[in-house]
This record gives sequence, C-alpha cells and structure tokens, in this order.
Amino acid sequence: MAVYVDHFPNRKSKKARWHFCSHMVADTEEELDVMAVKIGINTRHKQTSRITGIIHYDLTEGKRRIAIEHGSIPISTRDIIKKFGQRKDGEKCPKN
Repeated sequence: MAVYVDHFPNRKSKKARWHFCSHMVADTEEELDVMAVKIGINTRHKQTSRITGIIHYDLTEGKRRIAIEHGSIPISTRDIIKKFGQRKDGEKCPKN
C-alpha cells in the first residue's frame, strides 16, 4: 500500500495564492489521512473529485516536497487516473 503525489499545474485563476497544485492520493483512505496529518494538513481538507470520484488532498509545491520526503511516490496525473479513476457514471476515465 502506498501514497502517491502528482504535479499538476493549476491554471484556473491568475489571482490564486499559489499557481501550481498537486494531488495526493493513496491505496486506502486511512493511509491518505495518516500522510496528511504527517505533513501538516487538516483532514477536513480532503476532497472527492466531481469527475473521477478520486478521494485526494490538494497540495502546494512545498507540501508535495514534504510528502515525498515522508515516502509518497511521485506519479503522473495520467497514472493516478488510470490507477484510481472511474467516472461517476461508471465509465472509465479517458487516458489523455
């Protein structure tokens, strides 16, 4: 079992406090919450993607580095979707 982090540019708004965010996911929700606490994230910030249903935390670049130092595995966004994603309508997520 493992915790994973991707590197995903957040381009929604130029007014955002930070310009990039990553997503942290795990094989189990318990592992995800344990890592969040280890790196200083309150578990109330856990999110579920409206599109894929993937349970995750958004991370700043600094928190991403700390998560990797604590054993999280860097992975691409595409690989996260392949491993964890399924749309709410039951269809598989697109691979692009």
